[in-house]
Amino acid sequence: MKINALLIAVLVLVLAMPFSAYAKPAYSGDVDTEGTPSYPEDPSMPSLGMYLPHNANNVGSPVVFMMNTIPAKKAVYSIYFGDGTVRYGIMPYNGHLKVEHIYNSANYKGYFVYFKIHYLDGTEFATMRNVPVWLAGDANGDGVVDKKDAKIVKEHIGSVYGNENYDDGADLNNDRIVDKEDLRIVKANR
Repeated sequence: MKINALLIAVLVLVLAMPFSAYAKPAYSGDVDTEGTPSYPEDPSMPSLGMYLPHNANNVGSPVVFMMNTIPAKKAVYSIYFGDGTVRYGIMPYNGHLKVEHIYNSANYKGYFVYFKIHYLDGTEFATMRNVPVWLAGDANGDGVVDKKDAKIVKEHIGSVYGNENYDDGADLNNDRIVDKEDLRIVKANR
């Protein structure tokens, strides 16, 4: 009886804590951030669900996942990344969550990613995505790192996310800028 009362007291204290106090990364490859998404507004971003600002993702570079839920509604989430990694946490109070995950192997058919929100009122929401991950340095998704990839990166150097000349495949490290670092990734993996 005393143990049940103690467990209930701990649960009440945890739920009363600010989200930032216990929203910690599951391991060093994941990063949580609360707040408004750092990417420009995109009309395809759902008000409830999962959004990936990059369609081209490469081994060793962070894959960005943006999640939205109902603001001010307490919830926990789970993400199954499809590579054996599972992530659990508390949704931020404002309903926006950005998670980065690094894949260690290519999967051109895509990793099956499953995102589920468990609201404390007992309701749930789930969504899934297929996330292809290309070889490090593969800018065109053909499964080979070669001169063609270097040419694509060189053609787009200096472009930034949201600009007309920006090419998602050329941004090999998903930092929203096509620069010499992306070209270095091609050269290191040829």
